[in-house]
Amino acid sequence: MLKFGKMYQGVRGLIQNDFRPSNVFFDDSDHLAGIIDFDWSCIGPIIKDIALGVLEWSFPDGAAAPDFMIFNSFLAGYNSIAIRKQEKDRQLYDWISFAALSDAATYFCDRVSDPTARRRISASYMYKKFQFFMEIKA
Repeated sequence: MLKFGKMYQGVRGLIQNDFRPSNVFFDDSDHLAGIIDFDWSCIGPIIKDIALGVLEWSFPDGAAAPDFMIFNSFLAGYNSIAIRKQEKDRQLYDWISFAALSDAATYFCDRVSDPTARRRISASYMYKKFQFFMEIKA
């Protein structure tokens, strides 16, 4: 997966790199009010932010599979304002897998010294999301 990420030749720019519902705030009229948590932001592939966003927004808490109505709505919303549109294709699914595994790897590394880590790693929700998208075909 690291080789996959490094070989990407697409559009790069400033990415938030933690685009989750808990980091986005809306006002009383459901208009975007703000985005927080930029401690992982960097210059990187724009598609990684899109991939993590669609991944995190489309998996309701505890779900074993994404809600593809939310998935499609997220992507349609993004494409309604983006200069460069993102297709729902194999490349996006590969980046979703990359984003999930990247997040899972951070979780794993944070638990290296934990004696119960082996049990916790197999239960990682991001690792399960990675496995789901590695199996799905666009």
